[in-house]
Amino acid sequence: MRVFETGRVDEKKAIDDALAHVQLGTETTFGNMTIVPLLDGRSGSTDYLTLDDGVARGLVQITEVSVEGRVPDLKLTNESDEPVLLLDGEELIGAKQNRVLNLTILAPAKRTIVIRVSCVEAGRWSRRSPKFTTSSQAHFARGRANRMAQVSHSLQANGERRSDKHAVWEEIGAKASRLKVASPTSAMADIYETYTKRVNAYADDLTAGDQQAGAAFVINGEVIGFDLFDSPATLKKLLPKLVRSYALDAIETVTERVGVASRRAVEELLLAVSQAEAKTFPAVGEGVDVRLSGPDLTGAGLLAKGRVVHLSAFRLEGVRQGHD
Repeated sequence: MRVFETGRVDEKKAIDDALAHVQLGTETTFGNMTIVPLLDGRSGSTDYLTLDDGVARGLVQITEVSVEGRVPDLKLTNESDEPVLLLDGEELIGAKQNRVLNLTILAPAKRTIVIRVSCVEAGRWSRRSPKFTTSSQAHFARGRANRMAQVSHSLQANGERRSDKHAVWEEIGAKASRLKVASPTSAMADIYETYTKRVNAYADDLTAGDQQAGAAFVINGEVIGFDLFDSPATLKKLLPKLVRSYALDAIETVTERVGVASRRAVEELLLAVSQAEAKTFPAVGEGVDVRLSGPDLTGAGLLAKGRVVHLSAFRLEGVRQGHD
């Protein structure tokens, strides 16, 4: 298989090729949220584990980097014979405080690596468990979008995959306030816990279809973002987690007038990603990390094993969108 080299145009061409093969499926709506399926008939079977699968089988362990711990870093040990896919925004529960992943990573087989994370529980720094467990949810969509932009800026400025921790905390605090959730440790998980039934209702209703390798998410008629994978099998496993992340935003913004989902706006977002400025960096783990930016979007892609393993992008808030 072709190996991508950082700094070459191959990475952007691979993203453009992946988007060129995407077709929009028939949208489904639950409440004020619509999913537009991203179909790709080329997608095949996976040659990696998801993080949930790796942890459930006892093949992946995530711990603090030391007894003292270090907020932006965690240690991951992959004892599997296969790489493990970690999704940007996935939540990790336990140890000294809950975190979310700062980027998508393909952790190599039989290796230990350090992964960059963001704290989503500002009020705790005490050991709750020796290891982290995975969560059924991820960083809520708007928070994930802003953190993605922060990480891209950090990478370009100083080569670090850091977020703005105070901005992350402020967003969680503001969401908790708007949703009237009290958390003794300012934990994002407590917001999800309070709204479990409503969030799960979205995830139970909005499920993956055949040949669906990705999904674009629409709330109140506005396209928020999308995630695209190299396999329908991966999307099927991770879609519930993604739906929950958007559902928390949808619940907060329920209106009497839901709005009409615009397929044209989804097409415009995909086109904007293909036209976005792309900068490449050696990935944490396998492959190449591609960061995408434009006047109204932020995005990121992981290219490895000769293909686009994961690609995601978000419209930045306050952008006028097209409507059918």
